[in-house]
Amino acid sequence: MTEAGDGTTGDAPVGDDACEPGGIPPIVHAPGTKLLSALPCFVVPDVQVTADRLRDTLGFRTCFVIGDPGQQFGIVDLAEGQGFQLKSNGGAEGRRNAENHRQAIDAYIRVPDADVACTIARAAGAEILSEPTDQEWGMREFGVRDADGMVFCYGADTSEPSTSAPITIAPELVVPDVGRAAAWYQHVLGFDDTDPWGDPPVYAIARRDGVRVHLSAAKPPFEPRPNRTADDIWDVYVECEGVDALCEEVRARGAAIAREPVTQEYQMREFDVLDMDGYVICFGETADTDVG
Repeated sequence: MTEAGDGTTGDAPVGDDACEPGGIPPIVHAPGTKLLSALPCFVVPDVQVTADRLRDTLGFRTCFVIGDPGQQFGIVDLAEGQGFQLKSNGGAEGRRNAENHRQAIDAYIRVPDADVACTIARAAGAEILSEPTDQEWGMREFGVRDADGMVFCYGADTSEPSTSAPITIAPELVVPDVGRAAAWYQHVLGFDDTDPWGDPPVYAIARRDGVRVHLSAAKPPFEPRPNRTADDIWDVYVECEGVDALCEEVRARGAAIAREPVTQEYQMREFDVLDMDGYVICFGETADTDVG
């Protein structure tokens, strides 16, 4: 791949070489940095309609919706900081993993009790794709599809069941080479663990500070469909602390900075990274008014 296609610059440790023992220095996070959440971002025909459907069938709370119909932006959540970003652009649709890759999902939602969550969703009229089932990887899971065609997997940890476990949401990105992508997230973005599954890997979960990004293997032929093909929006929004230090941290490890840190009018300071498969990851934190 080219440097732009890899989402790296210089001699960034990407791919097979990044997995070689002893060849990569220890991952060191910049002082003062912390990831708080990773919100999947979806381009939908009508943000308000989607937000209302997610509220009525899956219990999402509408945080806000702004803009005129067809050109809206909104955030919905199931718990504080755990939700989706939604954008509309004249009826265009962005990434839909399940449309092109039958085994893929669009987001993974961890809940305290999968059976309770399934019962509530069914009663509210949600389309249940699969019943709660214990999986060999220690999760009890079921699948749901919403009216926009997005597929969500709900899962509860069966190894440490707890009715008080927090609700968390993670994006899933479909990639042509899970092992290579997992190495990139670990050694470029500083995710401490990627937990690849399979030989060769067909799935991985990149983790940093408790934040997760799921990576699943594409069915050939692979044609990336990042949201930017439908609208000028990222695929994942990572809320963080220490955004400027984080930008320099990942830059030093070879990340392609697609947008330098900038303070937006909505009082978030953000930068964008282009990953090796063409997805845009935005990192943002509440702006310090003393930072330009």
